[in-house]
Amino acid sequence: MLASLLSTESHGWLYLSFGNILALLVALFVVGVSCNALFNRYLHALRDFPGPFWGSVTDFYNTCLFATSQVHLKMLKLHEKHGESVTPFAVENYNKTDAQVQPGSVIRIAPNLLSFSDPFLLPEIYHRHVEKTPFYITNKNRWHIYDTITKMVYGEATGMVEQGQDVNGLISEWHRVFTLGGLVATLPWLINPLIHNPILKRFLMPSKRQGWGSGHIMLSHEKLFKRRLRKPHLARWGNILDSFLQTKNARGKNMSHEAAEYECFVFTVGAQDTTAAFMSAFMDHILHDQHANSQLLNEIEDFE
Repeated sequence: MLASLLSTESHGWLYLSFGNILALLVALFVVGVSCNALFNRYLHALRDFPGPFWGSVTDFYNTCLFATSQVHLKMLKLHEKHGESVTPFAVENYNKTDAQVQPGSVIRIAPNLLSFSDPFLLPEIYHRHVEKTPFYITNKNRWHIYDTITKMVYGEATGMVEQGQDVNGLISEWHRVFTLGGLVATLPWLINPLIHNPILKRFLMPSKRQGWGSGHIMLSHEKLFKRRLRKPHLARWGNILDSFLQTKNARGKNMSHEAAEYECFVFTVGAQDTTAAFMSAFMDHILHDQHANSQLLNEIEDFE
């Protein structure tokens, strides 16, 4: 094949035309992708886990799942479909017998990504050193969670519950860029070099100059931050912002307003999804499991 590409000789020198160079690059790309797919499928450390075929060979399968905005529903179907296999990993690493491990509790949805559905595995997986994935929850609960978190951070709520709407589009704008965030999460090897490029990051990274998405949320939180500073009386209730402003580094200097504003932004946006993930799964379990529902009510009555 290479002999046909390196075909034309002129004045005693071998040369490549533009078409031949392009064909060579395409051939090398196809070979590289094929070798990577074969490695992921047959030689990868996670090769023995059950799951969809395309999820075992490429990260783009998980990206396509995320882009549907129905990943939580599709994931349940995947666990049902591939639920016949019980992986030895769950037994060996979590000291559970074959009878205890739920079928399909662990499936492979990307070359380096496993999905767990067994609640017994949660204490081992969701600890302080692990990044937790987002979940889905109804709008009214999101409003309540956002109001609660902003109350904790700034000393006053955004008023979503009171007004019955997504104030300033804080939640809708976050979900507007959710797919982009999923792209970064599922294809870090492709996206990270782009957003860390000195030239490209000026166009790819969000800023307060943008009127949408993360830029809009950053600007809204800047207004919340400044409004809180104009209301020092709220400090008597105690909030996270005051804790940040009172924090001192090793040199005895307080945290700057810019750093405190950034920390408040990250905490509020991040905590919303983390809390929503817990509340959604918790409420679903309580509503559908009669034993758990009865036990919870009994515990509440005993406490009272």
